[in-house]
Amino acid sequence: MRSTEKSINMKNQTRYPNYNVLDKWSSPDWDDQTREVIKKRLEEIPPIRFFTEAEVKILAAVAECIIPQTDRTESEKVPIVRWSNLTGHETLDKRAI
Repeated sequence: MRSTEKSINMKNQTRYPNYNVLDKWSSPDWDDQTREVIKKRLEEIPPIRFFTEAEVKILAAVAECIIPQTDRTESEKVPIVRWSNLTGHETLDKRAI
């Protein structure tokens, strides 16, 4: 197998296929504060408020290249663009103060 073929194959695989961080939910590794933060992040996905529709498409394409989520179903994917959008929106809000 050539190195380019190997890198393409590796791109579609997770490094830790049997690991799920949410399995720590009931473990002593997570306290109540950690569980609350994670629960909020999973349930309260921020809306798009900062980027334009064109910028969202560009950021989504860039995010997919940098952090591919090909090993996840659509519902399992981390909404990277929405969280990036929140950062930009909050920065803009702070400048207005």
